[in-house]
Amino acid sequence: QKQESDMTKRLDSLKARESRIKAKIFCKLTGQENDKSRSKEMADTVRDQLADWVEKTILQSSVRIGRELRKNMESARAGAQHAYEESFGKENWKDVLVYCNNSYEFLKQSFDKRFEWLASDIKSDDLHPVKKQIGDTVEKLKETMKMWGDQPKYEGSPPEGATIQNFVDFATPYFQSSLQSSSSSLRMFQSLFPTDVDIAQPCQFALRFVIDLDIPRNCAEFLYSLAEERMDECLTHARNEVWEVARGCAEMCPFCCAKCSLEKDHLTFNKKHECEVHILPALGGTSRQSDDGQCTPTLDRCTSKEFINRPKRQRGKPETSRPNLAEYYKDFYPDWSVPDCVPEAENHVHEIQQRRAWVNCRAPLKRRYSFLTKDTTPTDWVERYENNPLT
Repeated sequence: QKQESDMTKRLDSLKARESRIKAKIFCKLTGQENDKSRSKEMADTVRDQLADWVEKTILQSSVRIGRELRKNMESARAGAQHAYEESFGKENWKDVLVYCNNSYEFLKQSFDKRFEWLASDIKSDDLHPVKKQIGDTVEKLKETMKMWGDQPKYEGSPPEGATIQNFVDFATPYFQSSLQSSSSSLRMFQSLFPTDVDIAQPCQFALRFVIDLDIPRNCAEFLYSLAEERMDECLTHARNEVWEVARGCAEMCPFCCAKCSLEKDHLTFNKKHECEVHILPALGGTSRQSDDGQCTPTLDRCTSKEFINRPKRQRGKPETSRPNLAEYYKDFYPDWSVPDCVPEAENHVHEIQQRRAWVNCRAPLKRRYSFLTKDTTPTDWVERYENNPLT
């Protein structure tokens, strides 16, 4: 919404500037002493107004990418959920490994990939037609200006001269009949010229205008470059604005490495870290010590009653032992809130997704977390969830 509001303000500013420019242009043109100076002023005017049209068109089309990017990314909580769904939800085991290593980085990679795809789509759907319309309009403008100046009645020094309105009236049917020109090109063409400017020698004016239009640089090429630059600027602005909201907090759960679901500056409002969806702690490298002294993967989620109430300590540091999660967080992670207890359910979608992820990713995860010396994965999990496991 903020981006669309900014774009609307910029469009209104461009429209207001266009009205002011046209008033100044008319004064300038009518004040010129000869056709040569009028041609130069008119060519500059047309080029500037075409540039304004390019900017307005690109601004309008770039709003679309902001809308598309915001889908499922309208808040920090939505961004965190998106990262989870892109990995666990899609059962892409390689993405699961990236998520478990750094869920914030995975969200950024996923967001950037989505942006690149949308930007490519926007450029194909919106930028290419704009560039084609520019090319068609400039080409037809030069062609009709030459034809207008070459009319027999304008040979020599016609006693009554002509006005720019004569040219507009002459060129309009050609724009209407051109197969390469759209109705929007015609409207754009008709809005380019102040019509009450007198031309003493149309033939010489037309020749000079066609030359002046490409000074100091080919008009079409200049407008192509402008369209590309403005599109890149608008897309980058949209990307940064949406990412600033969707990225949220970069902190991850100390046990399972799930991403914090809150906005990036939530601590300044005395709101502790929390996760929309916790994952199996084993996926983040959390282990338990079995009766025989070996490290086994923690396969109950951070939100389970057993996990919340079980003693906690840092690996190799018995002095950090605390009787439960609340006491452990209080002493070592005071900025984290203890998750609400959620009863495990065999058919809960997140439970199934995470068990499936552990079963199919446990081989590379056990290599990553070499301290996991004993695999206690339930056999029924393996029988039920194994599907193209990573090796």
